[in-house]
Amino acid sequence: MEPISTAIAGAALLQQAVSGLKSAIGTANDIKDVSGWLEKVWTADKQCQEQRNRNASVGALDGFKDAASDVIDRRLQQEMMNEVRTLIQMRFGVSAWEEIIAEKSRREREIKEAQAAARREKIRRAQETEEAIKTAAIVASIVAVTLALFIALVVTVASAQRMVA
Repeated sequence: MEPISTAIAGAALLQQAVSGLKSAIGTANDIKDVSGWLEKVWTADKQCQEQRNRNASVGALDGFKDAASDVIDRRLQQEMMNEVRTLIQMRFGVSAWEEIIAEKSRREREIKEAQAAARREKIRRAQETEEAIKTAAIVASIVAVTLALFIALVVTVASAQRMVA
């Protein structure tokens, strides 16, 4: 999919999520009733930001047209996110949005920390496995050398006994 159509799809997804949130917020008795819509809004917002970052690295496609389109899309996206914040604040109180954002940030941080801990644990296990393999190789080498020396000793003793006899 070309960058412009992908950006339009992301903006349409955000617009659809905001519309769904608007319709759900009027009938919501609890913040949990709108959480699904908020998740869709954040997902669409993230997709729009990722697409904008990809487009920024592409280079000058159409010059001014792309620059103007990017600015307008970013402003529209900010406008929709401000509208979502206002809807939440009007329905559930001024501090509700800040609490939601703080909780979202806390959970995202916990997920990142858990992923980092899992990566560290995986690396630790890989290092332990590597050390175990090295140790096994050393032990096997020592056993092989000892066995070879023993066989050489037996052959030498047998040769010596044949010569004496």
